[in-house]
Amino acid sequence: MTYCSLNLNIVVETKALTIVDMSDWRLMRLRLMKSLSDRGMDSKTISQHMNDANIMTPRNKRYDAKIVWVCPFLIHSSNRARSTDGKAA
Repeated sequence: MTYCSLNLNIVVETKALTIVDMSDWRLMRLRLMKSLSDRGMDSKTISQHMNDANIMTPRNKRYDAKIVWVCPFLIHSSNRARSTDGKAA
């Protein structure tokens, strides 16, 4: 039997991991959605609240549950939520 050993250095670069400088308006909207989530509102209810308040998305669209669900500051009950040590919550 023959074994082959490879020594590789792999460098991955991505813009997805960079820190994005957000405007105060965008941070305010995200914090509002986080606050509503912390109060027990689901994505659909939060989207209705945002639309009733005439708050538009960064792309000037009305909110729906899917847009709220993918909001990076909301913690969902799925296994994707992570604790500070990096382990699944």
